[in-house]
Amino acid sequence: NNKKNNKVYRNCNNFLSCIPPQIFSNNELEILDLDDNSITFIPIEIGTLINLKELYLDRNQIQIIPIDISNLLNLEILDLSWNIISYVPKEIQSLINLKELNLSCNYIITIP
Repeated sequence: NNKKNNKVYRNCNNFLSCIPPQIFSNNELEILDLDDNSITFIPIEIGTLINLKELYLDRNQIQIIPIDISNLLNLEILDLSWNIISYVPKEIQSLINLKELNLSCNYIITIP
């Protein structure tokens, strides 16, 4: 199910190995759904998507949550389940509008 417009970008169940760079030039993006791909990292540019409300990166191969994710102050849903994350940065506490955080099925020992 691929859907692309100014506010929503979905590209799920494919073989993406990274977040497409053109995503980061879309200041209006509110929903980014890239679940079930082969993405291995979240680039620091994620912090430029200041209008993002929903971020779905579940079922990938992500190891690290960059501290730049703390810039996403409008984020309400963050799904990083089914990855290989072992550490959650304390900066995630800056996400003051977060209503749903899914970190299940990772390798996390402690959460700040």
